[in-house]
Amino acid sequence: MTREFASLALNIISNERLTVVKFSNWLLFNVYMPCSGTVNRQLLYNDILQEIQALISAYLTCNYVISGDFNVSLDCRSPLGDVVNCFLNNNNLSRCDVLFHVSTKFTYVSESLNFASLINYTVTSSTESTVAFNILDLDVNLSDHLPLMVVCLCKVPTTHIKTKCENSNCSF
Repeated sequence: MTREFASLALNIISNERLTVVKFSNWLLFNVYMPCSGTVNRQLLYNDILQEIQALISAYLTCNYVISGDFNVSLDCRSPLGDVVNCFLNNNNLSRCDVLFHVSTKFTYVSESLNFASLINYTVTSSTESTVAFNILDLDVNLSDHLPLMVVCLCKVPTTHIKTKCENSNCSF
């Protein structure tokens, strides 16, 4: 992000499990949900979802993207997966891995364990403003989680758009 757009970004919250940034008309959530074996996992999970719900309710005019490590499969029935899917349905959120054709369906890959799963997700409140999504399989990745990429259309006030005119040809 260039400095000219810095005034459009606002850090709403940042803690060990949740970071939320407001950028123009979008709330961008990055989540790290508790993994299996975490003490009070269900309670922590519910607390994070309630915090997300409160922020969604506080910023009703915003679109939002929630992305990160959900640490649960949303394709298999489980008590925690059902809670997350209910949350998604109640908030009219769409999974980007379902909306867009992706080359891989795995987001967690452990070569040493010979194991792969889909536990990282990106969900959006605005399918019409979410124009691209992919799970990136980079040559250099120091994590066993593959990066997720989402591209969204964003309304930027015209005061932040600089024009450069040369010989009557303008570009933005």
